[in-house]
Amino acid sequence: MRRLNWPLLVLEWSHQRGNPGSLQNVEKEPQNFLLFDVMTNHNIKQCLIKKVQEAVLDKWVNYPHCMDKRLLALIYLAQASNVLENAFAPLLDEQYDLATKRVRQLLDLDLKVECLKANTNEVLWAVVAVFTK
Repeated sequence: MRRLNWPLLVLEWSHQRGNPGSLQNVEKEPQNFLLFDVMTNHNIKQCLIKKVQEAVLDKWVNYPHCMDKRLLALIYLAQASNVLENAFAPLLDEQYDLATKRVRQLLDLDLKVECLKANTNEVLWAVVAVFTK
């Protein structure tokens, strides 16, 4: 993956748009996550937090192969990036306990067994195995 120099790209974009200096009051810092280096957008961040919370509370199924693959991947990547606790922080105590219990169930799965089940996505479970080591 090519590493981009975001401050220079933003500055160049700002000059192309004809309003250099309009970004002087932006007080966000880039945060390094597992797979990407981006500025954190508050609205997108809140949307992802809500998706993770709904996945482990409202839309939970006990069989991970029936879960939406994107949500499953999002949960595993959030855990591997050490940001899952932040997503659960605003929850009530009972919800927090239930959410962490369900994530623990996912983390405790035997990935070799999951990979061998019928009609499974072997690539997904192989990637999960790499990120949960």
